[in-house]
Amino acid sequence: MVTILDDTMCIVDILRKYEYSQYEYKAREIGTFTINAMLDKENLYLMDKTKNYYVLFDNDVFGVIESVKRESDSETSKVFTIKGSLALKLLEYRVIKGQVTFKGKSYKYIEELIKQNLIMSDDENRNIALAVEFENEERLKQVCSTIDKQVTGGSLWDEISEVAEADKLRIALRPNVVVINTEHPQNIDGWTLIIGAGEDRTRHRTNKAVSSVVFSQSLSNIANTDYTVDRSKLRNTVYIAGEGEGTDRKWYNIDVNSDVTFGERKGWNRKELWVDARDVQSEQDSKKLTDAEYEELMKQRADEKAKNNDLSEEYTATVTDITKQYTYKKDYNIGDFVTVADEELGMEIDAQITNVTVTRQGDRDIVDIEFTYGSRIQDVTDIIQEVINKVQNNSTTVKYLENRSGKTATQVFEYIVEEGENENGHYRKWSTGLLEQWVSDKLITARINNKYNSLYQGIFAWTFPIQFLEQPEIVICSKAQYGNGASWGTVYNWSVSLANIRAFDTVSRESANEMKFTAYAKGKWK
Repeated sequence: MVTILDDTMCIVDILRKYEYSQYEYKAREIGTFTINAMLDKENLYLMDKTKNYYVLFDNDVFGVIESVKRESDSETSKVFTIKGSLALKLLEYRVIKGQVTFKGKSYKYIEELIKQNLIMSDDENRNIALAVEFENEERLKQVCSTIDKQVTGGSLWDEISEVAEADKLRIALRPNVVVINTEHPQNIDGWTLIIGAGEDRTRHRTNKAVSSVVFSQSLSNIANTDYTVDRSKLRNTVYIAGEGEGTDRKWYNIDVNSDVTFGERKGWNRKELWVDARDVQSEQDSKKLTDAEYEELMKQRADEKAKNNDLSEEYTATVTDITKQYTYKKDYNIGDFVTVADEELGMEIDAQITNVTVTRQGDRDIVDIEFTYGSRIQDVTDIIQEVINKVQNNSTTVKYLENRSGKTATQVFEYIVEEGENENGHYRKWSTGLLEQWVSDKLITARINNKYNSLYQGIFAWTFPIQFLEQPEIVICSKAQYGNGASWGTVYNWSVSLANIRAFDTVSRESANEMKFTAYAKGKWK
């Protein structure tokens, strides 16, 4: 059922004569809809440019009607094309009034933005009957990052969507629909903003109480697959300017996207990004930030902007015959993470369902889903933690692979033949010859005191727990923290037995002090 509402949220019509309707529901973007309706005297009111109208699909999905187009192919064939945006469009109508300062989990930051600008604003004309609901808050606590932010002005929706994108959250705005009677003349008497992290339905999920959802060519439920690695937007060095004017303005030079091996950040390997952070002030709520605290805000702002300027991976696939295996909103929902096994590419990925398109033509409903994989390469800390979790949770591990030789497909089972640890970290040997080695928060004593452009560096070696057969293909360092300082590390060369790690800091660390580092290496043992 397609219901039309006016700007008081009262029902004015039920659209019965339509040929086709479609809405595209997105996890953290503003969705869209299209309706092709028959033109007659009963629905001419939709062409009134002085009034606002809204739409409800099946008393559930809300949309803002933004354009109505009359099309005429002949004297007898006349239709309306009604187009608009789904409910999240309403958040675009708000700005962030004043300054918001926040430290905590990202989902709570979104709640705070909503409260200050839609629920408890000092201007009553801005307030809406709206509640914020957390979908599986325990999972939100696990997956959401901790942020320390200061934002002044700007678009409310832009800020929310940026934070949601960083942590792959699901954002939905749902109308509270009521039955019309004398006590409730309105069809909608309030709203609920839903913040969720999406359920983990991957093949390798830790919560086995949740059923998995798998797409692959062998299951005949995906086709037309595309995989892209894109470096076009990649930037690795940020110049960010904070408060102040002219020569007094505070400038910072910050390396970003350090989870990707770039080599030396100089010459044409240096890819710079300019960020204006004039809105970040050192005085917050009558408190003066220290230089170190202000610099930390600058680093966080630089990292936020760099997320849109990173190496990216994208995987897309067309889902076929989904209804034979999985049902939308029963077996999976938008925002959930599923496994996609591509035998042709020899890869398996965990992708998020970010788009769901529902098409109705006559009495037939068609549901199409779209995966989004990438936008950022998986963080190395997540990779290392994933390996650690597998060690802790699996005494035996079997992985299905498929090798193709001509037209013959053979099954190969990959299993762990040996694993262990020593003072240098952990290692795991796989039957296929793969060797993984890692260390998490290992303590060493080091200095970071050698001048390196505007920074300071220190070099130390990570000796692998066991030796690789040949030079490993991947070595990554995700942490090199000096005491409680804001230092970081990169790997600049390695051999079969060790990796040289370069630690950086914005200030000189002259004395030998405790440093923690986390790193991962992958190569061959046979």
